[in-house]
Amino acid sequence: MIIKVIQKKDNKPIVIPVLPKVREIFGQGLLYSVSTLKLNKHFKTLGEKAGIDKSTMGRLKEKVDKVGLRGVKRVRPKWM
Repeated sequence: MIIKVIQKKDNKPIVIPVLPKVREIFGQGLLYSVSTLKLNKHFKTLGEKAGIDKSTMGRLKEKVDKVGLRGVKRVRPKWM
């Protein structure tokens, strides 16, 4: 069993072999769907636990004075 994908940028075909363990999981069916928001939170948790903390410039919403939330650009750990 393989997965065939065509890249959007280059129109090159990619062939990905499906391992027996993955085939077994697909056969059982996935338990539930996860929203993008929750999935991103899970990825951040995994990144933090994996120690992906290289400093990088990024923008996050923070409370600024009495104005409310604003996108503040600052150097932060990459997992954030």
